Amino acid sequence: MSNLFVDKISGKSGTSSGAPITLSGDTATLSSGVTIPAAGVTGTLPVGVTGGSGLDAISAAGITGVLPVGVTGGSGLDAVSAGKISNVFRFVDTANVNGGVSVGQTTNTYVGVTPKSFTAVSGRHYVIVGAQVTQPHATVASSIRERWSHCYLYWGTTSRTIGAVQTGDNLIDQRKIGSVLMSTSDLPYAQYWNYSFQAHFTAASSATHYVYTAGSSSHADVQLRMYANAADNFQMTIFEVLP
Repeated sequence: MSNLFVDKISGKSGTSSGAPITLSGDTATLSSGVTIPAAGVTGTLPVGVTGGSGLDAISAAGITGVLPVGVTGGSGLDAVSAGKISNVFRFVDTANVNGGVSVGQTTNTYVGVTPKSFTAVSGRHYVIVGAQVTQPHATVASSIRERWSHCYLYWGTTSRTIGAVQTGDNLIDQRKIGSVLMSTSDLPYAQYWNYSFQAHFTAASSATHYVYTAGSSSHADVQLRMYANAADNFQMTIFEVLP
């Protein structure tokens, strides 16, 4: 097999300064004089293909095949509509790790689930929806009306441990979950509630990110409980959205 080594390729009546194909090493560059019909582009563009406005102008519907890593272009080729979902991360817990969280005091906030991790892309938006069962109830024979707890949703780039005291990270949702009785009572009144959360954030780095729930008691005699089991799953879905 023989190789032909040239710097430029032009038509018979063309000029050296206007060559539509310029070669440099193993890279070929198409000039603005190259016309590629949108409907006629098929197959695979290999690594290293570059182009300017002519390649950028190809409509998405006119490109078939695979664009591998290394294919570059300008605004037309690179642009993908903002607001499009580019990835989805799904998490389901059907059992607790370390027994969930069950505490009865108001001083601290506690991590309510094993943090869910995923690799984020800097600048992209992440929309989070999900739910976790919580069961606030009175713990002692104390005549109080409160039977509720505070529930929170956090994100960060540091892994946390379920049941540990929550520190740092970014609060993106908070709710009061439970009830206030019409009158004081010393009965436990163990009630089952869903902490349904919806929040979003924008990643500031391309790194592993963690999202998790947390909670705190509303009263020193109210037990905070957040958990997951086979009947009461913890569920979270994270949508990655292009900016």
